[in-house]
Amino acid sequence: MPVELKDFFVILVLDDDTSLKVRTLKLTDKDFKVPYRNFYPHINIGRFLDADKHQVIKAIKKVSRLTNPFEIDVNNVEMLTEYLMVLTFEENKKLNLVHEKIHEYTPYESDDWTSPTSGKFVPHISIYYNPGEDVREMHDHYLHIFKPFKVRVVAIELSEYDGQSFVVSHRYEFKKRLI
Repeated sequence: MPVELKDFFVILVLDDDTSLKVRTLKLTDKDFKVPYRNFYPHINIGRFLDADKHQVIKAIKKVSRLTNPFEIDVNNVEMLTEYLMVLTFEENKKLNLVHEKIHEYTPYESDDWTSPTSGKFVPHISIYYNPGEDVREMHDHYLHIFKPFKVRVVAIELSEYDGQSFVVSHRYEFKKRLI
């Protein structure tokens, strides 16, 4: 039976306390009459196109066994494009290593935005995305209220997109294991 190839996202998951902190910050966009949408703060480290799910899961498991939870300093609110506002981080060796390892262990090319070789990867947490809408005023608002903080990364997940919504199919907590 042939293997079904699909698109998969590999994401890093924040602990409950820091997820709540990011969600609370995002609530300030209510001042701009933004419709409420489910919001799952995460860091996308890989989008693998036409990949075998089992191969991606194998890579995720391996990374989870080599990594303990870690903290990242969130230091800014930036516009990555005219319609994408994100929280960005200080340089983080642990995050860079996890990103590098997931791409080393996955036998598929990722998209340009998450590839370690494209030069386009900017680790971030997306807080607002709406193509076609000018969000500069909202960005200015965030810049005035933003205070740097830490987030704690505790797990890695496989997320699948069906064209309308994302579904997390696998989750592995970060916990170094003795081999």
